[in-house]
Amino acid sequence: MCTTYLLRISGAAGAAPETAAVRLIATLPADWGAILLHCTRNTATLALVPPGALPAAAVGDAVDAALDTPALRGWTRKDLAAGVPPP
Repeated sequence: MCTTYLLRISGAAGAAPETAAVRLIATLPADWGAILLHCTRNTATLALVPPGALPAAAVGDAVDAALDTPALRGWTRKDLAAGVPPP
């Protein structure tokens, strides 16, 4: 059974959250589902659905690895909540 994780990333003022969200999704494994839910001036909120029963720590590690790429430098993970209903 898959679990949906709610994720919020934050960047510097003036950074485009929509672009950061697309870059983050592009760096995740191909078998993950991802939906951009909401953007503010410097945050993006996404729903992530990794395959199988992946623990929150592994999801966090994958997101952190994506945020360490040069295209996402300056973006940080703010929240990661497991077990939310799918959007």
